[in-house]
Amino acid sequence: MPRTPVILIADRSRLAANLYRLIFAPIGANLLVRSRATDILDHLKRGAAVDIIMVSTNALGPQPEDVISRIESDARASGLPKIFLCRETKGEELQRGRLAGLSNSRVVTRPFDPDELAKLVKVSVRGAGR
Repeated sequence: MPRTPVILIADRSRLAANLYRLIFAPIGANLLVRSRATDILDHLKRGAAVDIIMVSTNALGPQPEDVISRIESDARASGLPKIFLCRETKGEELQRGRLAGLSNSRVVTRPFDPDELAKLVKVSVRGAGR
């Protein structure tokens, strides 16, 4: 029996956190929701079991390039599948390109189809052999 996948999520919106719980309930995922992307890196440093990282660009903070660089250079984060949720705006166009270039990463543009997001998580976790 496969173990329950653990999704480490960074999103500032409490409403979104509740939406993720509904989206990922059918796959039985354990969600660890943080409000800032830097909290994800801190969590990984503690050695907790995580199968996939999901980051909303609203959680990157005022210096997104610095946070993206830290995610890119973190040994543990670079080995995990990553999904970045971006808005379809001119301001995030550059970020989308940079995020798509990170190893093991996918960029999903909002608004997204909840079923497609759940399927992407399931495939990413399975593809990583977790």
